[in-house]
Amino acid sequence: MRYFKDSGDGFYVVSEDAEPADGWAEISEAEWLASNPAIAQSQAEITRAEIADLLATAKLLPGQEWLLDVAMASMVSAGATQGLTEPQLYAANPGYKEVKDLAAQVSAKKAQL
Repeated sequence: MRYFKDSGDGFYVVSEDAEPADGWAEISEAEWLASNPAIAQSQAEITRAEIADLLATAKLLPGQEWLLDVAMASMVSAGATQGLTEPQLYAANPGYKEVKDLAAQVSAKKAQL
């Protein structure tokens, strides 16, 4: 989507291929969200729900993402006793890969908040 603003503080949202109306200046999505608190709030709620859905795949509740760090630390420690580095552990242990990938997805979503 492309976002535009006119001089009278009106906002206009168009698809990628549409042309803006005369007198409209293109703004970034961040500027558009910042100027529309209700939209920014609802986007934050959507992101929180997406995080909750990701955590639910690991049977975790919102706020329990720290358990992913504990699980990864435990697996890294166990792997280290066998002489495995993190990249080797990631390649060899599907459980570690799953937890690490999930933690990365949650972290990326949290960065959007």
